[in-house]
Parts: sequence; structure tokens; C-alpha cells
Amino acid sequence: MHEQSFQQSTTVKALASHQYEGNLHFDYCYGTAAHGGFVASVILSAIAEHFRSTLAHLNQPHTITIHLEYLRPSTAGQIIVEIKDVKLGAGISTVHVRALQNGKERVVGYTSNMNMNTATGASYATDYKLLPEPTSTDVTKLAAGDDPRWIGYSNPYHPESPTKVQTHLRFLMPKTGPPHPSITDEWITPARSGERFTNEMIGFVTDQWPQMCENYRAESIHSSEGVVARALRAANGTTRPEDEGWRSPFWYPTLSMGIEIKKLLPNEGIEWLFVRARAKEIKNGKMDVEVVIMDANLDLVALCNHVCFVVDLAPAKRSGEGKQVSKI
Repeated sequence: MHEQSFQQSTTVKALASHQYEGNLHFDYCYGTAAHGGFVASVILSAIAEHFRSTLAHLNQPHTITIHLEYLRPSTAGQIIVEIKDVKLGAGISTVHVRALQNGKERVVGYTSNMNMNTATGASYATDYKLLPEPTSTDVTKLAAGDDPRWIGYSNPYHPESPTKVQTHLRFLMPKTGPPHPSITDEWITPARSGERFTNEMIGFVTDQWPQMCENYRAESIHSSEGVVARALRAANGTTRPEDEGWRSPFWYPTLSMGIEIKKLLPNEGIEWLFVRARAKEIKNGKMDVEVVIMDANLDLVALCNHVCFVVDLAPAKRSGEGKQVSKI
């Protein structure tokens, strides 16, 4: 299991009033590429530290929106987060962020902060619910694995596994499969004993679900149903986790991500989150993904929208000059 907790892994230190240093741990990488959701959580940690220190006088500790553009892949190692105060207000403030490695911008974006504990204003019950409705759940039975409608799995950790980033969570998937191939439903909980979800983990959570494209490939071990069978094989000792590897012909890098945090989670965190990810269109190597995150009562915690590439891992076509053509 991992040496550090999620909070320890995302901790940053101030280098200056508007500059923070973090570390992208190898355990949060797909191969050599850092997981985009984990990078978002490190950035959120830097934003939180900025509003605790440099902008403490504003009393706006809670990030409510963050929009990120992923310009280049990030890798394991040091990352520098630089912040520019764009608009500082009495009720809400917006800052610009950029994350750098080796002097190059990897991620840029904007975030807005306010105090969610003192927020007031018009409020109306919209009676929002997920459609089609997810498989019903008895949350009190999830931890023990006693809800017969859901099956749980954990990916065993191995440093050589290309999917080791998934070992930080325990997943539960509906036994009957998703309500539609374009949808992934799951309940998740931290795999580390005693760890719970906090708002700083939302970035990571928004990027942790089986890819919908794989649901359209009946033979895929990475579909909503395939990931369960794959993890069970590893847990039973049938295969080693590093042997499973990434066997899809596609890879799914994130181009942009926008998150709205709807609910302030308690300081001590919560044990379970429900996640629905849904693609509205998958076309010409690009897809949108809407992610809805809810607590055990199915109250909204956060909304997220991704734009992702669907990259063919087959040898890339080359131009007439022999140079590789790449989408990323």
C-alpha cells in the first residue's frame, strides 16, 4: 500500500506569496504521465493554501469553481503552481493558476473562491434526479459488501502496474452493468484505512471511472463489467496486477476540465461518494464527459465536465517528411 495519505501527497509549500511547490507522486501516474485528476487536486491544494495565507484577510477559503486546460502531459516529480490574483471581491474572488514543470506550462486555468459557510441567497428545490435512475443501493451495506445489487473490487497495488493510480480507491459497480453504454455508475471509497473524501479530493474523484468507449467494446477488460472481472482475477492470484496492463487500443487524455463544487464536505470527510459519468457524443476521436458526484443521500456534491481525446495507440501515421502526427 502507499506510503503517504492523499492529503500528504497533495500538500504544497509556499515558495513565495504567489508561488507554491508540490510533488506529483509516481503512485498517481499512468505509466510516466501524471493522472489529470490528481494534478487538479494538487492545484486545488495550492489554491487553498493561497487563500489561507496570502489572501487570508478575504475569508474565502472554499473553491466553488475551477476550470483547467491541460496543455502538456505532467510527469512524476516537482510541480510549481503560480497564482495571479485577477479579481478580489468582498464576496467572491477569482485567481489565475498555472502549473509548471521544467519551466514549461503544463496546466493553466481559473478558480473562484468564496465562503460557503456564510453564503446566502435565493434557494429553490429543483427535484433533480439522475435519469435513467441508477441501481438502488443500501449504503449501510456497501462497506461489508452485503448489497447483492453491487459488486466491489480493489486493484492490488504494484509499482509496475500501469493502472496503479486506481489502487487508491475501492470501487463498487452494479452487477447488472450500466443503464446504457454511454454511462458509468459507481460507488467509491478511499482504499487507505481511515481515509475519507474531502473537498480537496474532488479533482481526483472527477477523473476516476471506467471509460465509456470501453463499454462499446465487448471484449474490453476496461469496460464497466471488465474492470470487475480483471480486479477479481488479480485478487484471486490468477494474474499479477502488473501483467494485466492497459490492453485497450485507445488512450483518453483530458483536454479541459471544469468543476463546480456544490457542497462543502465536513472537515473529517465522508466515506462514500456516488459517481455517474456520461458521454453525450463520442465522435472523430473526441468526447465530452459529464460527471455528477453525490453523497450517500444522493445530494449533489460536485458537477464536472471534461473534454477528452480518444487517442489511437496504434503506430501513428507519419507525414510525408516522416514526422509523427500527434493529437496531443
